[in-house]
Amino acid sequence: LTPMLCSRFLKPVNHSAKHGLFYRTTERILQSSVGLYERTLRISLRYRAATMLVAFSMVGLTLWLLNLMQTADT
Repeated sequence: LTPMLCSRFLKPVNHSAKHGLFYRTTERILQSSVGLYERTLRISLRYRAATMLVAFSMVGLTLWLLNLMQTADT
């Protein structure tokens, strides 16, 4: 359903059009965030075991802190 609706609502983009300062600035920021995401994804996939260890450690620490907050509250 989504591709069909996109084909009906989205229009082709004119890439030769001139863009303003706001567009160029936000596009540069978004492209740099995509680059940062790609680099961190490559690193996390290269070190899968360490990534999983950190993820499970964070879940464990979160649960421990949640338990600690509940006992300190009473």
